[in-house]
Amino acid sequence: MCWDCSYIWRQSIKIGIYIPEFKGNLYGKNVIFFIEEIIRDEKKFKTKEEITRQLSADRENLIRYLTSVTRT
Repeated sequence: MCWDCSYIWRQSIKIGIYIPEFKGNLYGKNVIFFIEEIIRDEKKFKTKEEITRQLSADRENLIRYLTSVTRT
């Protein structure tokens, strides 16, 4: 059986990606990322404080994950 994967690439997908310690500007650039780990599912927030706390926790989880995979 042959699968036509070209259909997948016709759909527009937008995601936010955080790159720890990156100081450059990628706006308008084509960038390829490989997803190795999902930090958390999509979630709605009621207040700015909730999202700020969650983003801080996400950053800590990401750094912990990246530290663990670079040591192996």
